[in-house]
Amino acid sequence: MPLIVRDSGGGDFTPLAEGVHVAVCNLVCDCGIQPGGRFKARSKLYIRWEVPGERISWTGADMNEHQGPAQIGKFYTSSLSQKAKLRRDLEAWRGRAFSAEELAGFDVLQILGAACQLMVTHSTGADGRVYANLNGVMGLPRGVTRPKAERALVKYSPDERALFDELPEWLQQKVRDGQAAPPDPARSVGLDDFDDDIPF
Repeated sequence: MPLIVRDSGGGDFTPLAEGVHVAVCNLVCDCGIQPGGRFKARSKLYIRWEVPGERISWTGADMNEHQGPAQIGKFYTSSLSQKAKLRRDLEAWRGRAFSAEELAGFDVLQILGAACQLMVTHSTGADGRVYANLNGVMGLPRGVTRPKAERALVKYSPDERALFDELPEWLQQKVRDGQAAPPDPARSVGLDDFDDDIPF
């Protein structure tokens, strides 16, 4: 099933290095209606990229050590309205603006497996830890080899319940929280305000 957008964690970790990284989108998740803090609750997406040029090690659920590409993700309001960060990042990635037809309903799952460049900066939290922040998404320059995802591509929406177990545990909890939220009449994903080289 498509995941349409319209006009309107963790423990110990090493943050991804600052700078520009070549990356591949490997996860798109519809998190449902999430609390908004100072703002009203909104429909949220979580998009994650893997960065093949940065390698990490981790202990899996099987208690074995694994190695692979570093990852970074970002939450977005499910909107393609004029000021939406999702629209800004997708248009920068594509290298062109959305057409009126695309703004009427764009399947964001098209970005799965697509390569791009990410701009990463660091900030220090109140806890003194350094965090990596994804501050920009850009298309790859012409002539740059487009990497393929090393890990399985993961997509999740309420219509894809069978794929729920493929999400990280912390993201599963976010989705559960979103499903527990009251229905939102603007749930039609984003009605709130906020050429061959094109990768999707």
